[in-house]
Parts: sequence; structure tokens; C-alpha cells
Amino acid sequence: MSIIDKFKDTDIIEVKAAGEGGHGIKMLGEIMAYSGILSDLFVTNMISYGPEQRRGTCNFGDKFSRIGRPASYDVAHPHILIIFNEDSRKKFTLPEYTIKADGLIIYNTSLIETEPVPLSEGIKDGKKAMIPRTDYEAIGVPFTDIAEKIRKETVEKTGKEILVIPANMVSLGSFVGLTELISLDKAIEGMKIAFNDKPQYHEFNIKAIVEGLDYSQKFKK
Repeated sequence: MSIIDKFKDTDIIEVKAAGEGGHGIKMLGEIMAYSGILSDLFVTNMISYGPEQRRGTCNFGDKFSRIGRPASYDVAHPHILIIFNEDSRKKFTLPEYTIKADGLIIYNTSLIETEPVPLSEGIKDGKKAMIPRTDYEAIGVPFTDIAEKIRKETVEKTGKEILVIPANMVSLGSFVGLTELISLDKAIEGMKIAFNDKPQYHEFNIKAIVEGLDYSQKFKK
């Protein structure tokens, strides 16, 4: 079964992304939500922060429904999990947080060396233990490396210094390419809504979204 086929008949698809302050997690969640609404889906969006705004923990949960407004905002066990850094890998593979059966993990290989493996509680050698699961698929995409390449290319082209690294936009493109829950056009339209007051970033972000999508195509079956 292809990645896309996993979710095409699911009425409500739950997505969570996790990273740290500075990764653009909040903005990613908002863009996904806008893109879902533009795709005629019912969407909820909920952001969770750690104590620090930058370098603190941050995650969001979005629900995309084909059958009406979801009853709650909470995304405890998503179908799709996007992980940006090592701390998030450790936390969101634990049984109380990790993906549903047959879920998909998209993770940032620039900052995560070990493939995320969801865990379940079980018994091993007569003792309680964390048991690695096998009912999932994990796809590694170098969000940060691709984003840094785009930043450097843009600086060279424009002669203007850019401090922002659009790793969140690369992850958005990968999400679009792997799941087709929303189209590229709707993702770009959603990004433009979120960046309505910063049109100077539109071209920059579009390039990151497209490169993330292009990279993801090698994993489609």
C-alpha cells in the first residue's frame, strides 16, 4: 500500500509536528490549517509551547476532517508525525504520544541521526518493557540542510542577508508530496495568507516548499 493510499479513505486525519522554538512550528501549523480550509476540509489547529519561546519545546496538532468539524482539538496519537529535532524524537516515540497504527513519521535527518521508532508498552523476559513497533513508516528528509542551501542561494542572488532558514517550509513540501492531503497550489496559497504582511518572503518560501516536495518524491511507491 502506498503512503497516499493509507489515508485516502480516512475521514479525519490527525497531524502533529514537533520541534523547538525557532523552527517555525507555529507558522507551519497555521499554514497547514489555512491550506486545509482552502481544500474544503474542516480543520482544527492547536499549538503547545514549552516555557521558552526560542529553543523551548513546541508542537502543534491539526485535524483535517472530510465529514464535518472535529469534536475536539486534541491530537494525542496522530496519523502523521513530523519531527524536527532529537528531543522531539525521544518524546514523541513514547507510547503516550506516538502515532497511530500504520502511521507515517516524516523526520529531519539534518538534526536526527537515528530513525524514530515508535514504542509500545509490553512484556519482555517477564518484565515490563518498551517494545519497538513495526506498524509504521518513517521517511527522512533533511529539512534544515535543504533550507540552508536555499538561504545561501537567495543571499547570493539578492545580495541581501537573510537570517531565516525555512526548514518548516521544506517539511510542508514533503508533507504535501508524501500525503497529497492538500495540493501544492493550496499549500502555497495558505503560505501567502500566513505571510500576508511579508510578501518579500513569498518567493523564498515557495522555493523551499517545492524543494521539499521534490525531495519526497523518491519515497513514493
